[in-house]
Amino acid sequence: MNDRRLNTLVTYIYSSSHIPICEDFAAIMGFTQSENPAFPNDLDEISKLIASCHLLRQLRMRLNELRQDAVYNKFSALYLPALIDRFLEAPPLPPGSPQDLVEEFKLNNTYIEMMGAISHTPYFAKRGKRLMDVVAQRLVDVAPTWDRKMQDTPIDREEGYYQSAAGTSIQLLSTLLAAFIKEPKDSPVRISPQVKAAMMPWLNKWEQRYRREFLGMVCNRTRSLLEGQENLTRDAQQIRRMLKNWNTCGKPGCESTSNLKACGRCQTVRYCCPDHQKAHWIDPREPHKSFCFKAEY
Repeated sequence: MNDRRLNTLVTYIYSSSHIPICEDFAAIMGFTQSENPAFPNDLDEISKLIASCHLLRQLRMRLNELRQDAVYNKFSALYLPALIDRFLEAPPLPPGSPQDLVEEFKLNNTYIEMMGAISHTPYFAKRGKRLMDVVAQRLVDVAPTWDRKMQDTPIDREEGYYQSAAGTSIQLLSTLLAAFIKEPKDSPVRISPQVKAAMMPWLNKWEQRYRREFLGMVCNRTRSLLEGQENLTRDAQQIRRMLKNWNTCGKPGCESTSNLKACGRCQTVRYCCPDHQKAHWIDPREPHKSFCFKAEY
C-alpha cells in the first residue's frame, strides 16, 4: 500500500469542493479512468477499501438522500456486473499480506461496501442472484476470527471495526433474502442447508451480545428470515416488491397494477399509461429522470 498516495487522495476527498460522483467510485475500484486526476484507477485492494469508505462517508455527508440515490442508481446501471464479478473473484492483496488479512478481504472489501450502499436500488435486485450463498459461506469462514477480534480489538483497528464489517455483510444477506424470497427452497440462489446450519449459531451469538446495536439488529432480522417467521416473511415480500419496483405503476400515488409497461431506457419501473410516465419523469419530489440510466448489461 502506498501510504503517501492514499493520504493524498483521502485529503482531497475531505478538503476539496468536489462532490462525489459515480465515476469516482468506479475509478477507485479500477473499472474506469476518471476525468478527475485526483482519483487513480490502479490502487491496491487495501487502499481501495479505505478510499471508497471515505468517499461513501463524504457522499452521505454532502448530498441529500435523493442525490445520493442518483449516484447509486447510475453506478448500478453502469458497473453492477463488474462489481459482482470483482467480489466473487477479488484481485489479490499486495505481496506479503498476512494470511488472516487475505481471508478477511474475501468478505470485507471495497466491493461489498459498495454493494451494501446500492443494494436498495432496483438494478441490484435484478442482478444479485449469484451472491447469497457466497456471502453466507464467507461469513461462516471468517466468523471465528472476527468474533475473537470483536472482543479483543487489534491495535491497528478502530473499536467496533469487526462489528461493522460483520453488520455490512449480514445486512446485505438480509436484503438478498428479501429480494429472492420467492425462489424455490432447492434453488441454487438460496443459502445451502449446510451453510445455513453453520451460520445460525453466529447470528444467535451476535444478536444476543449486540442486542441494542446495529449488528444485533441485522442478525435478528436475518435469523428470523432464515427461520421463516411469518411476520418477517410478510415484511420481506413487501421489501421484495419495493426492490423489484415492478408490480404497480411507478408514478407516485398511482396504485394501478394493470396494463403496465416498462420504461424503455432503464427497465426498472413500469407505468400504466404514457401520461403517468411523463409526469414521473419531472415529478418535483422524486423525478425519474434522476434515476433512469440504461443498464450496460
